[in-house]
Amino acid sequence: MPQSSSRTPDAVAPDLLLLSARDADLRAVLGEIISSMPAAGLTNRVFRTETSNGWFFVRVPGPSVVGTVDRIAEAHNMELAAKIGLALPAVYCDPENGVLVTRAQEEEDLAPTAFVEELGTKLAALHGSKLTFQGVLDPDRVLAAQIRSPGSIDDVTAKVPELSNVLRFVQRSIDPLNTDILVPSHGDVSPGNCLSSSGSLLFIDWEFSAMAHPLWDIVYAALEMNFTPPQEQAFLTAYRNGTSLIASWTERDLLFMKVRCDVISALWALENPRNLCDFASRRCARALRHIDQLS
Repeated sequence: MPQSSSRTPDAVAPDLLLLSARDADLRAVLGEIISSMPAAGLTNRVFRTETSNGWFFVRVPGPSVVGTVDRIAEAHNMELAAKIGLALPAVYCDPENGVLVTRAQEEEDLAPTAFVEELGTKLAALHGSKLTFQGVLDPDRVLAAQIRSPGSIDDVTAKVPELSNVLRFVQRSIDPLNTDILVPSHGDVSPGNCLSSSGSLLFIDWEFSAMAHPLWDIVYAALEMNFTPPQEQAFLTAYRNGTSLIASWTERDLLFMKVRCDVISALWALENPRNLCDFASRRCARALRHIDQLS
């Protein structure tokens, strides 16, 4: 949190001033906007905002997700997750325009071991909650849709040549997931979407939440957090202590899902208006390492 704030108009993001001026309900929630600080994000613009009514996180969708995210489902799923203590409750939500406001929390750093175990415990709580989220996230369908996208594959493999090898492996070797096993899932468990506060862990940014195979959240989290092998094992142990959902899944199953996750992330990055080639290249290189482990 900033130690001091300027009350000059230059200290406030123009987007926030415009949104507040246009929307009386938003203005009533926020009050007078005093200052704002942009937070990191690849798809959305998020502002930590000081106002006369306190501190808030204000989320404004970026151009790459406008029209591609089901905001009604996001609001529904986030509300359910907040009721079981896994999400910040919204104080303002405009699904039509993708604007979301939550109260800002005092953030704190959990020790690495505590964070790893807490993440496994909280994901187990979400997956075992028996909540019914709107939407279905099927990695195989997502990947098939990305591959079928007209002209996209030739384009992106020219930018990231190693993607061709990953795609050949995926199309030849990965068995379809069992879609009978679906649980309420966050869909995008990454460092920026985990908030440590008051000794606990909350998930933020529920725009990709849906019913999904439990391995999606588990593997995506392990990859995006860049866990070391011991950290990954501690994470999986904490998860298995909370639910038996993946008791029968093997290391090979996890590796196949890791390849799925990385190739989907790589294709997303290359289709993003910002054309994130370096991001995509790193994901492909990691996928190839996992393919080598499977050979």
